[in-house]
Amino acid sequence: MNNRKPFVVTRRSIDEVVADLPQPRPFNGAVNPIDLFIGARGFEERVLAIPRQLLAAGSRIVGRALLGRYQTNEADNAEREQELLPLLADLGATPDYFLADSPEDIRRGIAEALGEEANTTKHVLLDISGASSPLIFSAIGALQMAPCPVHLTVAYAAAEHYHEPLTVPRNSPVAEWAEGDLREKGVRDVDVNELFRGIHHDHLPGYAIVYPSMYAPRLQRCLSHLGVGAFSGAEESIYWVLPTTTDPEHEWRRNTTIQALVTMIHGQNVSGAAIPPALPANRHTLCDVSDYRSSVRIIVDQVDQQLGANLSLIHMGTKLQAIGGALALCGRPEVSLVGARPEAFSAQNYSKGIGHMVSIDLLNLHSAVRQIAEVGMLNVDNR
Repeated sequence: MNNRKPFVVTRRSIDEVVADLPQPRPFNGAVNPIDLFIGARGFEERVLAIPRQLLAAGSRIVGRALLGRYQTNEADNAEREQELLPLLADLGATPDYFLADSPEDIRRGIAEALGEEANTTKHVLLDISGASSPLIFSAIGALQMAPCPVHLTVAYAAAEHYHEPLTVPRNSPVAEWAEGDLREKGVRDVDVNELFRGIHHDHLPGYAIVYPSMYAPRLQRCLSHLGVGAFSGAEESIYWVLPTTTDPEHEWRRNTTIQALVTMIHGQNVSGAAIPPALPANRHTLCDVSDYRSSVRIIVDQVDQQLGANLSLIHMGTKLQAIGGALALCGRPEVSLVGARPEAFSAQNYSKGIGHMVSIDLLNLHSAVRQIAEVGMLNVDNR
């Protein structure tokens, strides 16, 4: 009779994977060489910050540069572009363009820029300072499809000052803000990102993981499109991921967001009774606005707890949270990404100045996604 070797069976946990993801660190501009630079043609001053830092550190773009063009705020974006193009030229690149609102055009542009060579690692710098959430998701989704290994450096410059209302106290309900205080205007059609279509079945109920903002109209449109939650009394079909921060100057934003959600769910009570002060119990959590790793954990945990549902993500959170969301959805392709863009942004009061800069350095994007995809699988270790 043969002696059996002892072994231990463990389940791969999301905590184990998240611990291996790199922490954001201060960005010093030393990214050399850059095989592909991806950025956005935005109107904020901070779209200039990362290229300036790269130049100061002596970094170079040895391959191509891609800029996303938005359909909103065309004149504002064109004006800022006149400052951005000379910086990219000094770095060694004249940019090509893709439609920032089209996931398929983003995929096509990145695929052409990286080529078909499968054996050489390409160092890609993704500057998300002026990027929208859909662009961030689409760029990472497209890079994950690349045939070659991708060393991905995500660079982010915060604004020095963010928008807040000027005509009312900043903790006032958004419904009381003047039109000139609003950061965004109107709502475009709801769409499902072509690179994150999900796997849905007609007989299963819907379930949405939602990163809300303080502006409710786009969120209302997305929820109505999915037929879940806030308007049907089916609170169990939505999980809210609320923003939090250690900066006391921005704490009011979380309170205003919660206030907007509670009003959206319960409505303004015309009889004068107080609006219920909280969201449905056990249907929400907090995620720091700068913590992409917690964003990965929250989404994967929720997906793995809702195996009998059609899963969707609505992401109106921060840019760094979007990085975590994109990694999570690359590892959980059954989830669809649903969104709605504004008709226009208020460029004059959206943000001002350039604040701190950070980067996230993923040495192998494909390996990071593979580890996320393997969460829940069994490990068998011989002893």
